[in-house]
Amino acid sequence: AMWQFTYSYVMPEIYRLEQTAAELMPPFYAIAKILKVLAMQRVTDYYGPVIYTRFGAQGAEYVPDGQREVYMRFFDDLDQASEILSDYVAERPTAGEFAKFDLLLDGSYAAWLRFANSLRMRLAVRLASVAPEKARAEFRKAAADPYGVIEVNTNNAAVETSGIYSNPLGAINRSWNEAVMNASMESVLTGFGDPRIAKFFEPCADDLVITDDGGESVSVPLKGQYHGIRQGTAFSHNYYAAFSRLTVEPTTEVVLMSAAEVWFLRAEAALRGWTDEEPGVCYRNGVVASFRQWGADGLDEYLQSDRTGADYVDAFDPANNIEARCLVSPKWEDDASNEVKLEKILTQKWLAVFPEGDEAWAEQRRTGYPRLFPVRFNNSKDGCIDTEIMIRRLNFPADLADTDAPLYEKLVNAFGKPDHAGSRLWWDTGRNF
Repeated sequence: AMWQFTYSYVMPEIYRLEQTAAELMPPFYAIAKILKVLAMQRVTDYYGPVIYTRFGAQGAEYVPDGQREVYMRFFDDLDQASEILSDYVAERPTAGEFAKFDLLLDGSYAAWLRFANSLRMRLAVRLASVAPEKARAEFRKAAADPYGVIEVNTNNAAVETSGIYSNPLGAINRSWNEAVMNASMESVLTGFGDPRIAKFFEPCADDLVITDDGGESVSVPLKGQYHGIRQGTAFSHNYYAAFSRLTVEPTTEVVLMSAAEVWFLRAEAALRGWTDEEPGVCYRNGVVASFRQWGADGLDEYLQSDRTGADYVDAFDPANNIEARCLVSPKWEDDASNEVKLEKILTQKWLAVFPEGDEAWAEQRRTGYPRLFPVRFNNSKDGCIDTEIMIRRLNFPADLADTDAPLYEKLVNAFGKPDHAGSRLWWDTGRNF
């Protein structure tokens, strides 16, 4: 669906804007460029190679780019968009033609410049291990821009849901009944005693009564507790439907980039020596921004907490039980190793971006943090996916091999690795420093 919908709906509209808006309305053209990067960053981080630079090019419409090539073009497109918007704002600082159409920001072009800078930071940090010099340069460019980055929650990039757009995760959660807390989330949130747990999830509504074939009944105490499901347990019943549901509704705004995420990007950049900021200060600011975003109490105690992840105990099947993998605490420690500091930053970032799963998954693959529970059963074909590090990408859509074999072959050649979910993407190096 990610591939199909992007190339059926998103990219054709962006291509049309690129052909018309550059002359008619330059700020709209610039915004289209920013949205193009935002959308396609997700797609390449799912699959690897994508059709980007030559999309719509006569005679080369379906020539894919490798992931390195497309990331470099992302930075170029952000450069172009920022230059256009900066020039336009300098000439017309109060211009607001886009305000009444803007579902993501406040309609000001200054806000879009701030978002572009924040997005540049996200992309730069993604390349920290594979292209560190480029990553450092792009991050510093964003940090030095006079329009700044997202620093407070009132500047978050969040899609409104008032009558025009509904949150799809809310529909999956409330209408499809297919969104339940994960065991790793349970371990971290309950282990930390994290006050945000009540903002993210609902406690189990009732105890569960299980009746066996002989008519004997047993009551499983669940009511008022938070319980999650371990990945890959391959259960064949619906007991887990009684577990903790998300609080996300169809009317919940969709946060695509938050102040908390940007502060954690800055914390990692400072840890790597890219800036003169203090990693611990940026880390604290990230936690503070997340707590304020969710309206959670207990911030001061949390930042001093030495608590770590909790062991996972399955309510039904003891074979699914597993010891905690997350052994870092919320408390910042200046004398800890860089690896431990990075784990703290990324664990809090993983919590802070909830429920934005695309970014959480990409950053967990890039760094290995937070430490997630592995799948219980690995049913990957020929064991192509490692049980511990789990899925690294999505295969290219299966129907491409049948409906457009030449394009499928080009994509696989551009990837240069087997087209299965165990193959690492370009930026997924398996190392952090």
